[in-house]
This record gives sequence, C-alpha cells and structure tokens, in this order.
Amino acid sequence: MVCSLCLFTSVLLLLISICASASAQGLRAEYFSGRNFEELLRTEDGSGVSFNWQRESPYDGAPRDNFSVRWSGRIIVDETGTYQFRANYDDAYRLWIDGELIINGWSGGPAVIVGEADLVSGQLTPIIIEFAEAGGIARSLLDWRKLGENDEFSEIESDSLQSPLPVAALPSVGIAVRDARALEGSDPARFTVYRLGNLEEDLEVQLNYSGEAEEGLDYVDPPRTVTISAGQSARDFDIRRVDDEVARGNKDLVITLSSTSDYTLLRTTEITLRLLDDERDQSADESYTIAGKVKGLISTERVALLLENSERAISVIVNQFGNGEFSFPLQFSGTYTLSAWIDDNEDNLLTNGESSAFISRPGEESLERLTFDLPPHQLGIEVSFTQEESLAGEDSLAGEESLAGEESLAGGESLAGEDSLAGEENSAGETSPAGEENSAGETSPAGEENSADEMSASMTNDDEGCDQQTRKSEFIFGLVFYFFSLFIYTRKRRLLL
Repeated sequence: MVCSLCLFTSVLLLLISICASASAQGLRAEYFSGRNFEELLRTEDGSGVSFNWQRESPYDGAPRDNFSVRWSGRIIVDETGTYQFRANYDDAYRLWIDGELIINGWSGGPAVIVGEADLVSGQLTPIIIEFAEAGGIARSLLDWRKLGENDEFSEIESDSLQSPLPVAALPSVGIAVRDARALEGSDPARFTVYRLGNLEEDLEVQLNYSGEAEEGLDYVDPPRTVTISAGQSARDFDIRRVDDEVARGNKDLVITLSSTSDYTLLRTTEITLRLLDDERDQSADESYTIAGKVKGLISTERVALLLENSERAISVIVNQFGNGEFSFPLQFSGTYTLSAWIDDNEDNLLTNGESSAFISRPGEESLERLTFDLPPHQLGIEVSFTQEESLAGEDSLAGEESLAGEESLAGGESLAGEDSLAGEENSAGETSPAGEENSAGETSPAGEENSADEMSASMTNDDEGCDQQTRKSEFIFGLVFYFFSLFIYTRKRRLLL
C-alpha cells in the first residue's frame, strides 16, 4: 500500500512538473502603443521570437504602425558554445543576452544584424528583445546557429525559450557602444546606457571618465548623468572629439558606470573610446580608420567587404544589413585594396555568379577594386551596387556615342551617316541648332569655337557628301536610260515582226 502511494505520488509530481514545464515555454510579450513603449496595450505568455506582420497589426485591435514590443524570458541550449543570433527587422531592434546588449539597431530602418553570445548547456540565460515599428512593413525575425557546428541559421524553437523570472526590486544597468572611436571633425561616438528589470520609474545613471584623454583638449561636454525615463529600457548619449589644428595624437577615454543605491551593475560597465586626431603626430605609432557606406541593396542581402594589405593579414567585414555604414578601425599605415560583393553562399569569398560592387572615394571615379594609402584616414568611401545610366541608355548631348550608335546633337554623325539634325551646313553664316560653328566662324550655343582644322574637315565632309550625291544621281540616271533604251529596242523589234 505504501509502495503504491509512493508510486502514485511520484507519477503525480512528474505530471505536475511536465505541465509546469510546458506552460513555461515561450517568452513574455508586452505590446505598447508608440515607438518608445508609451502605453502598455497587452501582455501574453508563451510567445515565440519571430514575426513577419508585413502591413498588418500584430493582433486584432492593435495598431498597424507606431507600436513597440518587448519580449522577455530565458533561453536554454543543449551544448555549451558560442552562438550567433541574427536579427532581420524593420524598423528598430535590440537584443540582450545575459545582460549584454549584443544587437543594437535602434537607429531605425530595415536591417539584418548578427551578434554573438556564449551560452552554457542546461543553463537558463536571460534574454530580452525590443522592437519598434514606425510605418509600412513590420518584421521582427530572430534565428541562431552554434559556431563551429554548422553554417546554417535555424529557427529558435519554443522549447528553447522559458518564462521570465520575477522582476528584481532594483534594476541592473549596463553600457554599450556602436563604434568605439570618434574622429576629429566627424560624427561623434554614440553610447547606449540600458537597464534590465524594474522599468517603472525614472532612473539616473552616473558616469565617470578616465584615461589619457583630457577633457577640453581631446573631448568636450561629456554627460555626467544619463536619465532613463520610466517605461524605457535604454538611453543614448554622444561624445565628440575636439576639432582643432593641434596634433595631439590618438587618445583613449574610459567611460565607466558608477554604482549607486538605485541600481546594480551588469557585466559590461566600462567602455574604452579611441579618440582619433586628424592632425598626424609623426612621433606617435598611429593607426587609421577606413569607413564609408553601402548603398543600392535591399536590406536582407549579405555584403562582404574585403580589405587587403600585402604586409598584413587579409580581413573581411560581413555587413549583414545591406545598406548601411561600415568601418575598418585601427589600421596601420600602408597601401590597401578594398573590394566588396554580395556574398550569396556566405563563405566570405568572391565566387562566380556573385555580384561585385563599384567603390569610390569622394570626387573620384568608381572602381571594382579601390586602392589607397594610409595615412590619412579614408572616410566617406561609397560602395555601390547600382550604376547610374541616362534615360533610354543614351549618353548626354556632349557628342558621345549613344546606345543606338548615333552621335549626339552636338555635331556627331547620325545613324545614317548624315550630319547632325539637318545634315547640311547653314548658309549665310547662321548658327546651326546643334551648336556647331557656322560658316562665319562664330561660336556655337554649346560654348565651343571650331578651329580652322575643324572647319576644313567640315568642308571636306561636305564636299565628300556632294561627290557621293553626284555619283548616286549619275548611277540612277544611267539605270533609267538603260531600261528606257531596252524598252524602245523591244518595241521596235515587235513592230518589225
């Protein structure tokens, strides 16, 4: 009897455990009106992490545009290792794994971004996703893969997701940076201070600055505190490099979150910012930045940018978001070659059938492989996957040859080999409609004056045209005379018969 009771109790506990486990699968989803979590509309548990709403609302009665969503919970893996998470979204996206912001795409616009995190087998690791939709297409997709195991991203199944833990009394605070360098005279470095846990009240985060960089000489007006508003999980702030004419060299600035009684600190509480000076210090061992923008692609295409230097290893940046900015920071002096292509098979190699880009620096022509020297910094590089062509494939009116082989109206030959527009020179020294010089030697409307050689060549062309016309007339006259003679001869012969 006792054994039966024990067996029954064990089975009951097992069933309760299975039911509890099943009900805990999935994340908690919170839907808000507004792009910054202004008003909570709905909360549901057991949610997945990938949604493609297109132009529809996320659920019946929800707004189609200007809404935001926060998913929270824990993620679990079967094998310990480094995992890549790939977010494909439209319009804004953030992903935290174990308190670290590994994807920060809150600047807006469709993109595909990859982040990495180390996960331990069997361990429930906190995960938070934030998404915002402005208008048009709404898409929030997330997949993953384990590095070193396979090359394919796969869907994150519901059994890998669990409900969140109860909210802690104090929030936890961390810091992230999108690009850890600030170039003099260029855009500032942008940081994100974020909190996890309790979001109910405004939270003031304290910042400290240290390192070799000097305030007022290397950087200006850094914030001492950053306030994250109630309901918000993050706040951005900028730091700008001093723009002067003094060669102070590159300096490091360390930004640290200070501990207070209002919050606890996450793992990432310190960021080192490299302040780049555009006046080269010859005595320093300097490094340089290569940066630019990709354009002409849809957001989901995967771009590989290859930077080669004969004296150093080859490096490849994979731009997962198609259109967007890229940078190769901290490169040393030397000659470099940059190329780019759509990496369809994701092998970081340019293979047959993959489309390569045209690359240019400001004010220079586009090339498939761009070669340049460091120093100075190479900024404003444009990687383009589109070639601009004139309407109907024809060139401009500057006398270049058109798609059909005709020359432009600036005095080139037409398809039939005749002169432009009227095909004849104007009499009485008038200017032709094509902008050619008239017989009096006046300047055409195109603003170019013909030389004596050009006039002679023009007259020679006219003479040749006249000779060709005379020979053509003589041939036609002879042919008509021949048939007329044949007709007379045939008629007389019939009469004689």
